[in-house]
Amino acid sequence: GSPWAVAATAQAGGLVMMPKDGPFAEVETQVELYQRAAEIIRNPIFNLPEEGREEIIESHLANIGVTLAPDPRKTLKAMEALLQIGCRTCRVYSPEAGTAEMVMTTRVLRAAFGEDIEIFTGQVVDGEQALRIKEAGASGGYGGIGGGEICDTPGEAAVAFMLVMML
Repeated sequence: GSPWAVAATAQAGGLVMMPKDGPFAEVETQVELYQRAAEIIRNPIFNLPEEGREEIIESHLANIGVTLAPDPRKTLKAMEALLQIGCRTCRVYSPEAGTAEMVMTTRVLRAAFGEDIEIFTGQVVDGEQALRIKEAGASGGYGGIGGGEICDTPGEAAVAFMLVMML
């Protein structure tokens, strides 16, 4: 939840998704976090070269997204507010892999915003689920089972990181 951590991750080239739980369950808090991180990125403590400065800043801002619950009505409202301030990337997340709500939310977001946003959806655990989220309009998907510290994918798959599947 730190704007400095969000900005630093984005500037380092990482795709960082703002959380959706706890104090970030309300879109207003996600908006505030994005705005603070964006301000840090737009006013770096080091001098960027004038040539290409705006492109660099925009590429960093594009690395910041928001995690959204698989709830089409709430998600539409949240994405509208975030899009207005420049956030164009989201992750439709459910720790329960491949739920119908996750697929429906992805479909609703794509229908509402078209190609103006990037949508990453997950968790998915097999090719059938990956195909469903792709057909719903996902830009990419997250593989795995369970969320956060309860996720057993690394142990089961013998890998120590989250697998990101590009569709």
